[in-house]
Amino acid sequence: MAALAIDVTTLYLARSEAEKTADAAALAGAKAFVTSGFTSGGLGSPNSASAQSLACNGSSGYADLQASAEARQNKVGGAVPNTVTTSCNMGTPENPQITVTVQRTGLPTFFGRIFQQRASQVSATARAEAYNPSGQDLPVSVASVKPWLIPNCDYSNTSRRSRNPRCPGNADYFLDPNNNYSVANRGRFIGQTLRLQQLLPGIIPVNLANSYYALNMPVSASSLSCPAAAAVSCSQVNASSPGYFESVACANSVKLTCGSSVDQGVSVYLLGGILAPPSASEAAMCLIHANGYGDGQGQDSFNVPGRGNPITIDGGANNPDVYLQSATNISRSDSVVTVPIWDGNGLCSPGTGVLPVCSPFTIVGFMQLGVQRVQPGLLGASEIDGVILNVAGCGDADGVGTTTVSGGAVAPIPVRLIQPGGQ
Repeated sequence: MAALAIDVTTLYLARSEAEKTADAAALAGAKAFVTSGFTSGGLGSPNSASAQSLACNGSSGYADLQASAEARQNKVGGAVPNTVTTSCNMGTPENPQITVTVQRTGLPTFFGRIFQQRASQVSATARAEAYNPSGQDLPVSVASVKPWLIPNCDYSNTSRRSRNPRCPGNADYFLDPNNNYSVANRGRFIGQTLRLQQLLPGIIPVNLANSYYALNMPVSASSLSCPAAAAVSCSQVNASSPGYFESVACANSVKLTCGSSVDQGVSVYLLGGILAPPSASEAAMCLIHANGYGDGQGQDSFNVPGRGNPITIDGGANNPDVYLQSATNISRSDSVVTVPIWDGNGLCSPGTGVLPVCSPFTIVGFMQLGVQRVQPGLLGASEIDGVILNVAGCGDADGVGTTTVSGGAVAPIPVRLIQPGGQ
C-alpha cells in the first residue's frame, strides 16, 4: 500500500509535468513558424523541401530548436527530459504543424524496490499549429494591436507596370485585393526593415514608401496592462487616464477585425493629433524597453541573416524577464507587435470639412513587426524601424464570415495546441 500511495503518486506527478513540458515545447515550435515568416512564404516558396527543412527537419530546423530549448527549460520528475523529439507536418504551408514528444527515464522509486522495480519512465506527446488565414473566408481578429496604420503598398518590391493602382511608384501589394487579400509575391517582403514615418492627414509625405497614420483607438483603463512609470522610458505612462501613449506602450485588450473602421470606433488623428501625438517616440521606446534612440539601448534585437533563413531574436539587457536578458534565440519579445493594414495608399480622402480626413478606412489585413529601434522624426513624430515577421490577409475584406480566427496575444496568425500532451 505504501508503494502504491507513494510511487504511483510520484509517477502521476511526473506524467503531468511531462504533459505540460510537451505542450510548452509544441507551442514554442509553432511560434517559430510565425516569427520566421514561414506561413507568409518568408523563407521563399514554402512548398519547397529546402524551405521546409530550414523551418523544421526533426533536429536543426528553427522550430525544432525552439521546441527543444523550451522543453529543456522544464523539469520532469526533478530533472530535464532525457529525450526531446520533434517532427513536422508541412502538408499545407499556411498551416504547418509540429509534434513534440518528451521522455523522462530513470524516475526513482522508493517503496517499489521491494518488488524489484527500481526505476520507471514517463513520456508525453503534444502537437501545435500556426494557421495563417490569408485568402480564406475567415476574418482575422487580433488583440493588443498597436495604433500604427500601414498602407497596403510594398515599396520595396516594384515592377515596371504597377500592380497596385492605388500605390504610386509601381509598388506592389502586401495583400493582393485581386486574390481575396492573400499574401502577395509569396511574402518576399518578409525580413525587410520598414522605417515607419508618421503621416499627417491630407499632406503628401516626404517618403510615402515608409509611412503610417497614428490611430485614435478606444482604449480604457480596464482594457490596458501597463508597465510601471519607473520602467525604462515609461515615465509618462498614465494607466488611469490612457490615450495614444498608453495604446503604444501598454498591452491592450482592444480587438480590431477586418472591415470598416467606423464599425470599430477607430479613426486617424487629424493632423496627427495637432501635428503629432505627444511623445510618440518615447511611447515606442517604453514598448521595446529602450533607454533612448537607436541600437544598443537595451531592447531585444532581431537577426535577419538574409532571405531564405529564419529570423531569430536575442534578448536585450532591459528585457523585463531576467531569464531572457542577453539570451540568444528567444521565442517571445515585447518588441513583436501587430499593426493593421488598410486599403489606401497613404493619402487621405478630401472629406467634407475644412480638414481632410482618413476615416472611414477599411482594414484588409495585419502585419507582424519586430520593432528594432526608434528614431526622432519631424515635428515630434516618431520614426520606427521594424522588420516584417509575417502578414495575414483578411480574405473577405468586408469581414463577412461565420467563423472568426482569433490570434493569441498579439499574433495575427494564431498559434494553438491541437493535441495537448494529456491526450
